[in-house]
Amino acid sequence: MALERIREMMERAAQSARVETAFGEAREVAGKTVIPVARVMYGGGGGEGKGKREEKEEGEGGGGGLGVNVQPLGVFIITEKQERWVPVVDVTRAILAGSAVATLALLTIRKIATHRRR
Repeated sequence: MALERIREMMERAAQSARVETAFGEAREVAGKTVIPVARVMYGGGGGEGKGKREEKEEGEGGGGGLGVNVQPLGVFIITEKQERWVPVVDVTRAILAGSAVATLALLTIRKIATHRRR
């Protein structure tokens, strides 16, 4: 049945959702311990159904899906003297945020200029 396969998929996803998925393996680099960190998101769903088509035809079907999104956040750098968090800069997100702020600023300036002319 489709529901049974969906349950199996979700169980496998739950088994892979461990701390090690978000915190990578610690590595020694130039006398420093580096631990990568990521955001891990799982999503899924599915269903099945039965029904009649016209008077004689019966049918059934099902389906499902599972998605995983892994986004690097940064690294912890650990030395004998200090621990430091170094975030990853998401350039695309920064550009989109800057564009949104610039657009809002231009619309505000236009609204003020139009209002003053009246």
